[in-house]
Amino acid sequence: MKSFIYLSVALGSLLTLSACSEDKGNYTYSPVDEMTVTFPDDIKALYGADDIVFTPTVVSKLEGEIKADNPNYTFGCKLNYRHYNDDGDSEMWYDINPEGTMTVTHPADIPAGNYVMWYTVTNKTTGVTFNFRGTVEILSTTYEGWMVLSNNGADKSARLDIIFKDPSGKSRCSYNLLGADAPAITEATQLGFYPSLYSTGDQIYLFSKSGSYALDANSLTTTSAKNIKNTEFIMPAGVAGEPTVFGCVVATGYSPMGRLIITSEGDVYKINTTNAGACYENLINNTEWGGDAAYKVAPFIGLSQARNSYQALLYDETNKRFLRWNSYGQYYETALNTDKTLYPEPDPADKLFSYSTGMDLVHMEGTRGSNGIVYSVLQDNSGQRHVYGINIAGYMGGMTQVSAEDNISAEHFNDAEQYAFHSQLPVILYSYGNKLYCYNTTSHSVTDMVTLDAGEKITKLKFNLYQNMSLTSLNDQSEAFMDKQFNLVVATGNGQADGGKVRFYSIDANSNKLNLLEEYSGFGEEIVDVLYRERR
Repeated sequence: MKSFIYLSVALGSLLTLSACSEDKGNYTYSPVDEMTVTFPDDIKALYGADDIVFTPTVVSKLEGEIKADNPNYTFGCKLNYRHYNDDGDSEMWYDINPEGTMTVTHPADIPAGNYVMWYTVTNKTTGVTFNFRGTVEILSTTYEGWMVLSNNGADKSARLDIIFKDPSGKSRCSYNLLGADAPAITEATQLGFYPSLYSTGDQIYLFSKSGSYALDANSLTTTSAKNIKNTEFIMPAGVAGEPTVFGCVVATGYSPMGRLIITSEGDVYKINTTNAGACYENLINNTEWGGDAAYKVAPFIGLSQARNSYQALLYDETNKRFLRWNSYGQYYETALNTDKTLYPEPDPADKLFSYSTGMDLVHMEGTRGSNGIVYSVLQDNSGQRHVYGINIAGYMGGMTQVSAEDNISAEHFNDAEQYAFHSQLPVILYSYGNKLYCYNTTSHSVTDMVTLDAGEKITKLKFNLYQNMSLTSLNDQSEAFMDKQFNLVVATGNGQADGGKVRFYSIDANSNKLNLLEEYSGFGEEIVDVLYRERR
């Protein structure tokens, strides 16, 4: 507790001096008052989630403790924060107690940081004001946690929320983070996280069909100036499409081996992170370097989640075939210079399936299993779905076929809306409506299902594998935190504003039973992505 004492002197009468008379000492004095204010220790509040609330203890030497309802006193409190008032003028001090009450209660609506506070006590009878200095800390709710991206309303307006932990360790939620200056963003598709140890730091993106934007790495706000088509993603004038799908080819080191983006038109662009100042300006869904697009690709990027990784798997939507990209092609004079363009992979002699499948790609997802298997769900002309596993690990080598699940007979597998593949267990999680299924690829059976509330629909299934180049450098190295990568994220909506929910499930390795671990609510109508904002 910190206490402060200030003196105030008031003379009851003026001194009258006379050069001709003797000083008789007949003065009248008023008592000198002393005021002490004691603030609570550590006045803190979470930005956008809490109020700044505290009540100091105020003691007068002459009157004793001043109570909050004492009519002879009024109180004030301001923080040293430069802001703009309603007239547009800049002010150095932000009033957080305009009501003049002893107890201060005000929304924590200024950016995270430590602020000098001036607290005043005014005696209305004498007009004397006492000033006291303190500090207020506004804590960030966006420093680290689960970012939740959703689409809302008839226009599918994008919204960003976060699940974070407060200083006591309790998980809480903060909503509507994009900020007052954010542009109108609709039909959001994905969050992108590019962890970097370079001076540029981590980069976080929000992708949508109306435009894609870099987010402030700390506050998660954005502005129209941060449209990546104006900065990192340079497309020739008149080219249609917005960046909507993002992927990093992960590596152990300072940054990924490469970054790829797919546009809403099915075109692919790449940037190589070893080139300082490079942009997403190189079209690679062509047959020769610098040529026009020769085909369109499906909106998925298959990435090995093992370190190091050098390749990416994509799917030619026009010709119904798998394609390979290799980040090291630029360093070698080879026929398959796949850094500059995408190339089809020839079928192996002992193939489990043909890379030219003739089918539609429904889902593609990378894992850490067996050094980085990418699983794909494809649908044939009869509506039957197939699951193919391809290992894309390797330096300059090709792809290796690992598994083929054909003619899967499981409830709603062929019309499932979401899929997720585990990196440690032989299971496929999939959903239909409000039902969640767990398909075991070893026993070829559905071993468990979860039925959520009748009004809910599952909009996203995901295993959130951490993206940092060095996982051992993450802030939290506890077993519980690292295991969260292998917990299933289930996002749902009920068609109502603030009706979105995010649940986390663990999966029992023996029974494949799903166990609910955590549940959070109050998110947007249709959750399209849940991504952890990591910290080193």
